[in-house]
Amino acid sequence: MGINNLRQAQRLWLCLFAALILGATGLGAATPSENIIVIGAAVSLTGKYAQNDINTNKVYRLTYALNAAICGMAGALAAFAYPIHAYGGLSYTIRAFMIVVVAGIGNLAGVVVAAFGLGVAESFAGFILGAQYQLAFVFGLLVAVLVIRNWRLTKARRTLR
Repeated sequence: MGINNLRQAQRLWLCLFAALILGATGLGAATPSENIIVIGAAVSLTGKYAQNDINTNKVYRLTYALNAAICGMAGALAAFAYPIHAYGGLSYTIRAFMIVVVAGIGNLAGVVVAAFGLGVAESFAGFILGAQYQLAFVFGLLVAVLVIRNWRLTKARRTLR
């Protein structure tokens, strides 16, 4: 009996029970515990804290375990709202790659503007072309942006004299 066979009320009780267990174990505490402070210290100054007898490998294992638990819980909660299948992330991957290509890596303001612009353009294309062509529009736009960038880069190259 998997989680997909449960009724909506049973799923809600299961999530409530999991939240209560997290709260009881202290993982959901509002005040930072000693482990959280050590994680922040070890990440920011690894060499310094390794010399002060803080086991950074243990801290990294704890950080990975907390990350895995939070991601697992997020995935379980997302199963309520979205259908889960093997190719579920493909459309989001193409959109994210398009945003990064347009904005550039490390440019936060550019990412926000590119994401907003892509969302507006994709909605407009879905209205004009139909919802089935939205992802094809994003892929075509990605190809067009890559071709234009390549053309501009080759135009700007000059030979040395």
